[in-house]
Amino acid sequence: MDGKTRQKKRVRQDFLDAARELVLEEGTQNLTARKIGERAGYSYATIYNYFDSLDHLLFEVTLVWLQELAGRVRERLQGPLDTREDLGDLLWTYVRFYLEHPNIFGFFFYDRRGVPDGDLARQLEEVDFGRLLQEGLSPYMIRGQIPGEDGKTIGELITYHLHGMLLMTLADGAAADNREMREQIDRLVGFLLAKETENKVMDDWEREE
Repeated sequence: MDGKTRQKKRVRQDFLDAARELVLEEGTQNLTARKIGERAGYSYATIYNYFDSLDHLLFEVTLVWLQELAGRVRERLQGPLDTREDLGDLLWTYVRFYLEHPNIFGFFFYDRRGVPDGDLARQLEEVDFGRLLQEGLSPYMIRGQIPGEDGKTIGELITYHLHGMLLMTLADGAAADNREMREQIDRLVGFLLAKETENKVMDDWEREE
């Protein structure tokens, strides 16, 4: 890699680092190209020599954080997924990331941008939590604890529930009660798996009849 290429790569990374720092420190409400340029130490107009648009830069920031989150979830997926507690741990891994970084949650879910290009869209899809959650639910579906035909719907309901919890917790800026949120997750998992146990008991009873 020649000196010019290294310089371009470094400047590009400076802009990405500056955007991440600003989101973590201040959120997205007043995030502008000018502020990112000032934080990076360059003219804001220079951003457009490295990114097609401000949205393009922010999508790349999104990708880095989603890759970090997906890495945590994938690490938990390597562990046991046998009990209610195991599934609760998986969901807690996802929620805890946003509790640790509330401004990232706002960046992902409050800040509306355009549509990413083909390559970025593909990379974002690879780290989509919904896909990872289906991997986590798969052992429970195989064992019949969750009906296989309902797996996609249950995954969506879980995701909506987690996002609702986070929205209500983080919207007012108050400190999260981690214990209460974990208990909510455990109640959700208990409800989902208990319903399947109830259905299995009824099926066994009907067969005996």
